[in-house]
Amino acid sequence: MSKGYIVPLNNQFIAALGQDSIGPIPIMVLFMPVAVVTMAFLLNKTVFGVKVKAVGGNETAAVLSGIKVKRTRIIVYTISGLLCGIAGIIVTGRLNGGNPNAAGTYDMDSIAAVVVGGTSFSGGSGTIYGTMLGALLMILIRNGLVLLQVNMYWQTVAIGCVIILVCALDGFTQKKKLK
Repeated sequence: MSKGYIVPLNNQFIAALGQDSIGPIPIMVLFMPVAVVTMAFLLNKTVFGVKVKAVGGNETAAVLSGIKVKRTRIIVYTISGLLCGIAGIIVTGRLNGGNPNAAGTYDMDSIAAVVVGGTSFSGGSGTIYGTMLGALLMILIRNGLVLLQVNMYWQTVAIGCVIILVCALDGFTQKKKLK
């Protein structure tokens, strides 16, 4: 138990993942395009991707079409957990230790990236590439706020406002599509 203290890292491989680079490109940056291309292929070019889209779009229709919804969800959550584990290892390597407060706002940032990237909360729409662009936009906003020396708590408020704005815009466009 760390009792809230930082646990130092004694693993050179994990430290290298977070801190080393290949030429001018940090190793950790190389994971994003690999993950994006792999997941885009999985979602767009495989039968499993069609099942995931069906479950996300309309679960009842997916059940009626013979898709094993529970199994599909377990696989999706497993892939998500694997990617989160890889991200956790990279963050640990970047910080050279385990910090229990290191990823305090990452949950809100990830939701914002997905919503800004075009995924609808009502389900059934969204792309991996859109989510990547949403993540890059959220990083740009967060870095801009850091450069403007905005307090971390107000940065979270700003990201929350972006989520609310995009959700309101999504709701408006969804209503317009129904008419």
